Amino acid sequence: MRLGTSMLSQWNRLFERAGDGRVVCNRRLFKAYISQFPARGIEHLEFTWDPPQAMEELFDEAWRDYLMRCQSDWGLTYSVHLPQFGLDVAALHQKFADMSLEETVKAIACTRDLPVANYVLHVGVSCARLHGTLSELSPPMLAYYWDETVASARRTLSRLVEHVDSRKIAVEDLPYAPFEPLVPVILECDLGVCLDVGHADRWGDDPAAFFVQHKDRISEIHFHDVKDAGDPDRVGVVPDHQALGSGHIGYRELIDAFAKEGFEGELTIEVQTPEDERVSVERARAYLASR
Repeated sequence: MRLGTSMLSQWNRLFERAGDGRVVCNRRLFKAYISQFPARGIEHLEFTWDPPQAMEELFDEAWRDYLMRCQSDWGLTYSVHLPQFGLDVAALHQKFADMSLEETVKAIACTRDLPVANYVLHVGVSCARLHGTLSELSPPMLAYYWDETVASARRTLSRLVEHVDSRKIAVEDLPYAPFEPLVPVILECDLGVCLDVGHADRWGDDPAAFFVQHKDRISEIHFHDVKDAGDPDRVGVVPDHQALGSGHIGYRELIDAFAKEGFEGELTIEVQTPEDERVSVERARAYLASR
């Protein structure tokens, strides 16, 4: 498996306001960050495509040439977390799903010439966020909305695969809803899967068991720890996306479980701060080297 990292940990450093009010990505700082990867043993980088406007401006010809040199010189590979904020390709209203598909396709077009291993996609967010409430208030209504979500996903994702190799689309599990309703569409459209370890844990799934169940389609794993809600040292407002070794996820045992099943994809550290990323990369790299 290849150890990677997500630019999520660098958001606070890399994005800034331009004089005209736009949000832009500081490519000088971004290059300085990427230049450290060989010494740190990082082999893969996942771009987070939010905000889309800033990422589209970043990915001009010069930036793509730079990333191609990184790939040629160091063997660095890439994935793209497709835009998610305010979007849902399986939205309950078709016009909204169509708009989300349009933004998703734009992100793929910007990175088409790069060695992108995976395009990670959140699917069914609109219904998933209703899940906790409707599961208590009205199970029949929840079942209806999941049926509508699956129908929307089937319509939209069948069009998405016209723009990219279907197995490069990696549908990610969500922390507040079941993954199973989307599995039939994933199979029909021949999509891949991204296992988010913390999301699975928050939903109540065993990440190792989830991996075994979907291993033939899992091409990338988002790797981080989960802290209890009351932990005073928790970073940010979510219990997951914490540094490896800081919560209740046994990261060594999971690495062993993934290796036992023959996983050869990207193991991507996805945490919220530069320090948590540093600690997590060091711990994951040390354990991988010791096996």
